[in-house]
Amino acid sequence: MTGLAGGAFTRIAFDSVRVLKLLFIFGKYSRPSHTKHYRDILGPLIGSQKEYCLILRPFGSDGEIIIPHIGRIPQNGISATSTMEQVIARKCYKQLGFRTYTIVDQNRRLAPPGPVYLRASNDEWKVAAKELILRAHTIMLVVSPHQDVRESLWWELKCIVEHDLKTRMLLLLPPPSQDHAVYTNARRQTCVILAALDDYLCFNDDPVDLHGNANPTRLSDRVEYYESNLPPFLHAVQFTPSRDEDDESETTCWSIEPNKSGVLRTRATVKNYEGVIEQMLTANTRRLSKLGFSSRYPWPRGYRSAPDPDRKM
Repeated sequence: MTGLAGGAFTRIAFDSVRVLKLLFIFGKYSRPSHTKHYRDILGPLIGSQKEYCLILRPFGSDGEIIIPHIGRIPQNGISATSTMEQVIARKCYKQLGFRTYTIVDQNRRLAPPGPVYLRASNDEWKVAAKELILRAHTIMLVVSPHQDVRESLWWELKCIVEHDLKTRMLLLLPPPSQDHAVYTNARRQTCVILAALDDYLCFNDDPVDLHGNANPTRLSDRVEYYESNLPPFLHAVQFTPSRDEDDESETTCWSIEPNKSGVLRTRATVKNYEGVIEQMLTANTRRLSKLGFSSRYPWPRGYRSAPDPDRKM
């Protein structure tokens, strides 16, 4: 499916001429972005009629998913790449003119380029996250390749479920062509997320207890079902409103097709991810365009910007 432009590079041959050339070509994407305190952004943003996209992913995972621009490693071993955040932010801006926001830890002053990074403390991140979720045009949930789903992400998913926003959410996995063990863990976590979304009783606890309210046997069966039935080289999952009134949504899976022997011969590229994001943005825009602004985002805006004299700029 389709793609985007980039940032870092991999497998650099360390002769000075080549390195300098690469720095000249790609250096403009390697500058870190300064993060902003959420108090400076959230009030004006939520109080306006500006629409935006939102990235959700575990804290501390900024810039850890690297996506190549071409499917095969070139002979010189050099391949331009982008972070997942860059791919999302650029595509959202290119297609809809929307900025993309995401939350980082209060101590994070610099972050990889791409979205607008909003700093929030441990005591305040839920305030920022909830307001951003309720006003987001599209939510990109990035599954970390190195972490299991943690309490903070379950809380965000619970917020999405409670406000019936699942069909505005796109799950994005790391490229299946990279480290096999890392990708396998991300795919497993995706199966756990999908199984929990099948049984909303999972979200009756805070923190979410996957076996407290839900039927543990049914939940385990659903995880096993997804592990067995999802495409082996999955890189995205989209939820769309179901045509059947008895079902709330349908699941669309995006994957890289292997050859006839079941072997993956090409890498998932920026172009693959851009295509998924494009279809998600198009579908959301088509649905939401039928509604006025207040109907698209009907929830009370609880946050009011207030200066914090004790915080350091």
